[in-house]
Amino acid sequence: MKRSGRVPWVEVRVGMVVLFAFAVLSWAAFNGTGMTIFEKSNELHAYFDDISGLVNGSPVWLGGIEVGNVTKIEFGELGGVGRVHVAFKVNQDAWALVSDQSKVAVSTMGLMGDKYISLSVRTAEQGPATPGATLPTDAGGDMTSAFASVPGLMDTLKLTLSHLNTTLGRIESGEGLLGRLTTNSATTYEIDSLVVSSKLAMRELVGTQRRLVAAMENVAGSFDTLSYDLLHGEGTLSKLVYDSSLYVGLRRVTARSDSLLAKWDSGPGTMGKLSSDSMLYVEVRDVVADTRKLIDDIMANPRKYFKFSVF
Repeated sequence: MKRSGRVPWVEVRVGMVVLFAFAVLSWAAFNGTGMTIFEKSNELHAYFDDISGLVNGSPVWLGGIEVGNVTKIEFGELGGVGRVHVAFKVNQDAWALVSDQSKVAVSTMGLMGDKYISLSVRTAEQGPATPGATLPTDAGGDMTSAFASVPGLMDTLKLTLSHLNTTLGRIESGEGLLGRLTTNSATTYEIDSLVVSSKLAMRELVGTQRRLVAAMENVAGSFDTLSYDLLHGEGTLSKLVYDSSLYVGLRRVTARSDSLLAKWDSGPGTMGKLSSDSMLYVEVRDVVADTRKLIDDIMANPRKYFKFSVF
């Protein structure tokens, strides 16, 4: 049977559905990687020693938001050293938040998740990135490097457990203070006695402190009473504080005493002569000396001065 040159409408509809589904899948693929068909983007580069399973199409995140995807992964050189070259694109909307000093790191989504590129947000002092620039890299949050440190951590843990077992063995055998505390009842008794003695000493100290406080309170009370008596009483101290006549009397006595002493120093009387006339002092001294000699001679030879006769 000869076919007609016209395409059946059914086939046309099927082709249109297929094209529409392909367009939707393409849009979803680009949108899932942070890119759209019509959105502008700029490319940046980074060099790593190890990308830990990063693949083409892996997302690029900036501040926790997906802003692009990886476009190329290949071996390359940086400064004469073999590295892994990664090219990636960043959407134009997020470009202002990236600088030439932004750090690039390969990170992991969870413990077993896919790899992605993580970008750090630029600071206020840094300008926007230059398209095609090579950014510095950072170890970042790669879980592989974290797991790589687990063997060393386990070795440290084993060594710590070994030391702990050795210490517990020494304690069980009675070595050291803890060992004696756990195995020797005499040591425990001594510590208990020390604790009891400390408690008694503390009680005595508290009692002494209370007595001292009571004594100080008594002294304060006595001082208050003395102050009150001084301010309101009739005693001598109160008179000295408030009675001006007593003060005037004391001044008069003092003045008279000064006048009398002045007369003694310069007057013609006996006291004045005694204090100022050296000749009188010498004569008095000689009289005293002769009197002492006379008394000594009388004591030694009483019959020479006194005659007794019974008959």
